Amino acid sequence: MPERVFIIHGWDGSPYTDWYKWLASALKEKGFEASVPKMPEASRPSIDAWISAISQSTKYIDEHTYFIGHSIGCQAILRFLQRAPSGRIKGMLLVAPWLHLKDAAIASDDDKAIARPWLETPIDLAAIRSRVGSTRVIM
Repeated sequence: MPERVFIIHGWDGSPYTDWYKWLASALKEKGFEASVPKMPEASRPSIDAWISAISQSTKYIDEHTYFIGHSIGCQAILRFLQRAPSGRIKGMLLVAPWLHLKDAAIASDDDKAIARPWLETPIDLAAIRSRVGSTRVIM
């Protein structure tokens, strides 16, 4: 069974911005099944919509599944794993994740309103840790 990699883009991103398409292509050349699902309303990300999109894209998770997240995509992966009914993944790579932001990092009141649920809704990292074989973080 081939190993599957899901690359979750960041806030205001798409499968065609930044390095996502390049990485998916490089992984495919190495024999992985790789995809970059388009997250809904990327300019106004919501927890439930992004978790639902990841669930629909993955269909299932198992020991042959990897996730790579960027920025808010990292949180989306963590929250998806926290809610997923079952399954353990082989690993995840979190690139520039954030769980806390200083006010200066948020440009406008509108962005603060978008970020607030992501910042204020707790993530059970201990529960997630037991479902992930290996985790790497690139700050």
